[in-house]
Amino acid sequence: MNTRNNYTLDNKDTLNDFSYMTIGGCNSPAFSATPSSPHYEIFANFAPSSFIAMKYRNLGKNGLRVPNVGFSAWNAFGNRINEQMAEELLTLAYENGVNYFDTGDGYANGKCETVLGNILKKKNWKRSSYIVSTKLFWYNGPTAHNSGGLSRKFIIEAVEASLKRLQLKYIDILIINKLDGLCPMEELVRTMAHLINNGIIFYWGTSRFAPMHISEAFSIARQFNCPAPVCEQMEYHMFSRDKMELFMPELFHKIGTGCIVWSPMSLNYDEGIQLITRRTIPYEEKLAQNAKHLELSMIADKLGCDQTQLTIAWSLRNENVNCVLIAPTTVDQLYQQLHALTIVPKLTANLIEEIEKILENKPSFRRLQHNTSVPGIQCEEVPQTDDTNNESNI
Repeated sequence: MNTRNNYTLDNKDTLNDFSYMTIGGCNSPAFSATPSSPHYEIFANFAPSSFIAMKYRNLGKNGLRVPNVGFSAWNAFGNRINEQMAEELLTLAYENGVNYFDTGDGYANGKCETVLGNILKKKNWKRSSYIVSTKLFWYNGPTAHNSGGLSRKFIIEAVEASLKRLQLKYIDILIINKLDGLCPMEELVRTMAHLINNGIIFYWGTSRFAPMHISEAFSIARQFNCPAPVCEQMEYHMFSRDKMELFMPELFHKIGTGCIVWSPMSLNYDEGIQLITRRTIPYEEKLAQNAKHLELSMIADKLGCDQTQLTIAWSLRNENVNCVLIAPTTVDQLYQQLHALTIVPKLTANLIEEIEKILENKPSFRRLQHNTSVPGIQCEEVPQTDDTNNESNI
């Protein structure tokens, strides 16, 4: 029975979580009827006994549906791999249901956008069958200029330059990377509305924005009847969890913000990471993480996968994650990371608890509790718990 074509309103909730597309199957965007081609032979090395299905989720509470796994055309596209290999990777990803491609004008000084645009033009895929997002790095890149900021002038000129490099008529999602404190939020929101109203972009989102700034953008958009940001692109993995698990859920549920995440392991430590985050890890913390990596590798061995697959599967297990970005540089890496989808159902509650014991970094709010043993007004921090019986002690 074809679950994609035969459905009723009874299973609407199921379809809202994801739709099915067999990896390498005839339902994929560009099915190839040549199973004897080399990439199918490589795929066989990773293929399970039964085919898996690419899953799709709505981007937050918006109508746009994105695959669980998105392809990142970051610095590797302009540095580590040539255009021929990039074309092969992009084609295989597209044939296997990955129809979301992310890039940015700051990666390799705009070369990544150029390479991606050349491939898309050469393949001549139906434009409605894939999604392209690009980020504006207003402080560096080919269109950056001193004191430019996120002014209306800069954004419109930068988008026009990106469209020329991508050789596209429009951009599906324009992501603003990093807030400009000197530019009023109203100017940013109104500029996004101008681009959307003129069909230059369809949606806009943010990256490296604080939750309060996303809320501000949403409020201003509603005040002036402008399109609000639809997503936040952020770092999320086993060792970076606070923003995603503590501060963003309120935005996910109240205003419907979507979430596109990346991690150093899913991106194979792409050089473009330094443009997204400049967070440095102390040496002592690196040693602790290395020890935890060894323990996590034992869990990965139990699941029959590697740590990269475990990292992607662990991120996808979060219901608020709409898409995880990957940046494979070889065909083997591509199929390896795609098969992280088969690991998600294997992450049982007991296994997640075992992982949490290894990580010891589950985020939690802290509240103040009066210390009655000491005279005067004094407070001490205690971990937040789910036990409502302790409320009487506050």
